[in-house]
Amino acid sequence: MLPRFTTTPYTLLLVATATGMTVLTLGVLRSSSRLRSRSRRSALLLAGMLAVTAVWCVSYALQLSSPDAAAAGFWNDVRLLGPTLVSPLVVLFAAEYTGREAWFRGHRIVAVFSMTAVTNVLAWTNAAHGLVRRDIAVPPGGDLFTEVAPGPWAPVYATFNYLLMAAAVYMLVVALRERARSRLYRGQVGTLLVALLVPTAANLLYFLGVTRVDGTPVAFAVAGVTFAVSLYRYRLLDIVPIARSTVFENVELGALVVDAGGTVVDANEYARRLVDQEALVGTTLPELLPADSAAVDRLADLQKGSDRIEIETDGRSCWFDVDVTPIQDATGRRVGRVLMFNDVTESVRRQRELRERTERLEQKNERLDQFASIVSHDLRNPLTVAQGHLDLAYEDPDPETLSEIEVSLDRMEEMVDEVLALARQSRDPVDPQQVDLAAVAAEAWDHVDTGEATLHVDTTRAVTGDPTRLVQAFENLFRNTLDHGPDDVTVRVGDLDGETASDSGGDDCSGGFFVEDDGPGIPAGAREKVFDRGFTTTTDGTGFGLAIVRRTVEAHGWSIGVTEGTDGGARFEILTG
Repeated sequence: MLPRFTTTPYTLLLVATATGMTVLTLGVLRSSSRLRSRSRRSALLLAGMLAVTAVWCVSYALQLSSPDAAAAGFWNDVRLLGPTLVSPLVVLFAAEYTGREAWFRGHRIVAVFSMTAVTNVLAWTNAAHGLVRRDIAVPPGGDLFTEVAPGPWAPVYATFNYLLMAAAVYMLVVALRERARSRLYRGQVGTLLVALLVPTAANLLYFLGVTRVDGTPVAFAVAGVTFAVSLYRYRLLDIVPIARSTVFENVELGALVVDAGGTVVDANEYARRLVDQEALVGTTLPELLPADSAAVDRLADLQKGSDRIEIETDGRSCWFDVDVTPIQDATGRRVGRVLMFNDVTESVRRQRELRERTERLEQKNERLDQFASIVSHDLRNPLTVAQGHLDLAYEDPDPETLSEIEVSLDRMEEMVDEVLALARQSRDPVDPQQVDLAAVAAEAWDHVDTGEATLHVDTTRAVTGDPTRLVQAFENLFRNTLDHGPDDVTVRVGDLDGETASDSGGDDCSGGFFVEDDGPGIPAGAREKVFDRGFTTTTDGTGFGLAIVRRTVEAHGWSIGVTEGTDGGARFEILTG
């Protein structure tokens, strides 16, 4: 005949708690099959905790309902599986949740479960030594609770279990502090702490003798509710923190985990160093980047793929290659993104330096080509003329022949001087100063043989430029006018403010000046060529003067164009802003 167990409201509550835990266990196991490996391990640990708690509740209900001491002792030994297994599973779950992989090494696992094994072996052999409990009795007279007298081993395993629970609470408190600004993780960690602290407090009260009954299993009813909230409201198994994992922390890339609302919910140490900000979790991308940065919108729109962004901080530009991977929950719904930042600033700078060096080499090669062309062609013509007249001078030393030789030599000297000036324009850096434009124009006019020509300066503008090179540019502009205009040509220098420059496409110019004359002007078909080296419309021109002017203007970061002047002559417009 089977022994008759006594049913009480408290034992029914324990059975109901066990049933709820079993339902939660099955739900977690069902979800685990659809999770990624990391979340799956969290789910299995959670399912283990819930299942062991269910066994704890049922066995404790049977212990309390036992008709005699022998049955009560048997179910007390079964019940002991609860506290000795739950604590190791709890600490491993907390370690998994917070990414502390060291807890899953072989020797740590053995150490965590060693007390479980020893205590349960001692419990089932307790009759031989009495270390786990000295006695157990079922009081007569309808008392609801069995009386258990713990043995000397009980404080040992209890202390060990409390230390494991304390370690789990510590891990979660640290995680809560790190993720305090994230509503999602704050909710997850908060519910987990409640689920751990309430049963632990109930068990401690029982162990210290404050209560006659072990309220721990019932306290797990509260834990079950909080687990359910964490599972379904805070998506505990959908988004598990990953920033503490070994790979995540040690990868030489900045890593941010952003939830669907754009809030940073995790970040590794490298990311904190990149943005020079310790508390990243809880911030948003616009808070991390400069407000006027185009990278803000680009990162907000980038849900998957790669991009290169430029961020300027403290006047210094930095470049990052960003790879974005979406995070999906078990149903395939996107719940966030992982952003991996690779600092490529040095690589970009080296590429730019290489391009600049290549451009400088190309410019040098261009100048060498120009010099070769001048030597082989431009200088050959006056040299040939001089050689021919020299041959005639040997036959007939006519003064007119010597004069022609002198003209050819002068022309060659002029060409050499202008070639050297052109080379210096490309080589020498600009020495910027505040320059009075009217003073520069007047000085340049004094350097040129102007004859009957007239200069009118209608400007009080000051520009930032190299005074020596600007004087030389004005000299070449004036010589061009004097070479192609009448003897009494009038030259005017003025401001471009409010006017439209010829090469600005009709845009209102923001600043500049012009040099124009009332001479014959430049034909429309020749205006595109006048700044080319060697282009001239006269037999005695070198074709270098306006090329020098353009090099000077471009060296200052300005631009120059040519159009028809107010009185029909040539008008050169220089945009300085």
